[in-house]
Amino acid sequence: MKWRKYGALSLTSGLVAAMFVALWGTASSAATPITVGSGSSSVTGVDVTRTSNALVKYTPAYGASTRTNTYGFEAAVVGGKVTQVANGVGNMAIPSNGFVLSGHGTQRTFLSVNAKVGVTVSEGGTTPPPSGGTPETASRVTLGGPTTTRAISAHNVRRLSNQLIRYTRAWGATTDQNAFGFEAAVLNGRVTQVADRVGNLAIPDGGYVLSGHGTEATWLRANARVGVTAVLDTDNAPVPSPTPTPTPPPTGGVPSDALLPDLMVHKLDRTINQDPSGNHGFFITNTGGQKLLKFPAITANVGRGPLEIRGTRSSTAATDWVGRQVVTGANGAKTTLGDSGASFYFAGDGHNHWHIRDFDKYEILDAAGTSLKLGEKHGYCFEDNTSRDSTWSVTPAGPQPASPVFANATSCGNNQPNATSIVHGLSVGWADTYPSSLPDQAIDITGLPDGTYTIRVTADWQGFWRETNDANNVATTVVRIAGNTVTFVSANTGL
Repeated sequence: MKWRKYGALSLTSGLVAAMFVALWGTASSAATPITVGSGSSSVTGVDVTRTSNALVKYTPAYGASTRTNTYGFEAAVVGGKVTQVANGVGNMAIPSNGFVLSGHGTQRTFLSVNAKVGVTVSEGGTTPPPSGGTPETASRVTLGGPTTTRAISAHNVRRLSNQLIRYTRAWGATTDQNAFGFEAAVLNGRVTQVADRVGNLAIPDGGYVLSGHGTEATWLRANARVGVTAVLDTDNAPVPSPTPTPTPPPTGGVPSDALLPDLMVHKLDRTINQDPSGNHGFFITNTGGQKLLKFPAITANVGRGPLEIRGTRSSTAATDWVGRQVVTGANGAKTTLGDSGASFYFAGDGHNHWHIRDFDKYEILDAAGTSLKLGEKHGYCFEDNTSRDSTWSVTPAGPQPASPVFANATSCGNNQPNATSIVHGLSVGWADTYPSSLPDQAIDITGLPDGTYTIRVTADWQGFWRETNDANNVATTVVRIAGNTVTFVSANTGL
């Protein structure tokens, strides 16, 4: 920053301090007590750059997002309650009617333990608001009459299996959800639009969208009709017959000698001109009125042990899949961890196998680091199809099998739509390549102006799986888009 010359004006130390705070935000020395759920800590700064072991509060005055790196934990707070959390992602959107708590190091640990969606947040010893006090924290919704009431699982978070999520404009212009659900737009207390198995419904300004998956999609489908009333519970009343939500990712039970995996994403460093086959480079296609930025994603395991994921369900007709990670100890003993919260579905991209939903996340960001659009790809079958080569910047910590352990023929319930048990996996030193030629391996950039953008790929962005390092799961690449031409600029992070 350049300081103007003020001629003969003499700046007092008090004026200098005031200017510093005005320009850079609240000084980090002004720690403010804060309680998140059952834990207490101190906010070390407001609207300032997050440093080591800091807990920073970001408000709308700071901008649209926190602009933080991926080495922390962030929680959005609206109406005195946590509405969204993200671990090892960074740059969270700041709600227009709330704020974001962003923690690094010891404060990252504090937030990861205490900041759960729905818990109360209070600052400076103030009393938290009642649990049902605002529409942003409403615990249930009633459609059409008193007998059609349902629990709301969370607000403005990624929808998971058998959840009913409420999306407001604080989340964005659309729900950004896949087509495996039912959605209903609500404005002025009435349902104005419904969409079954479409996804990504526009969020009305001043209203919201109810988005359901599984059992909650079935409930919405039966009760959300255009014109029916929609009433949010804000009276702190207990929720009747709450719908079970998925068990959160395991927080313990990992043996001390476990050989954990470590996921990384390979650098995205090629364009169609450098790879005429179109399998591994960036290029643009125009189909059905959509302009798609196509690119590959290579997710690798450089850890001490394999990433082994076992999925089971109760019957061939059931949708109650449970995904559990299996970890291997130093003595070869295997331990199965708890329900991760991951969900599975069959086929969908021309491949007849079972997919893990939303394992990787694809984003395109502007120069300010704001995520503009998300990728089309929602399902992944992980298997050993790419061996380590000379381009890898990190040497795997464990021994690499000479041949695939999780092979195509035996992984992901290949050609088994009636399977009740499936396995996905990545061996140490092996990767799974999704070439850009595959269906849905793209980001829809329709309407995006020409310019320079960052492409970001994040592996296990929901934190389902235990690994040695959650902070290196991201690869970013800068590209220049001009019409239907993509020019590679730089690959900043990645394997």
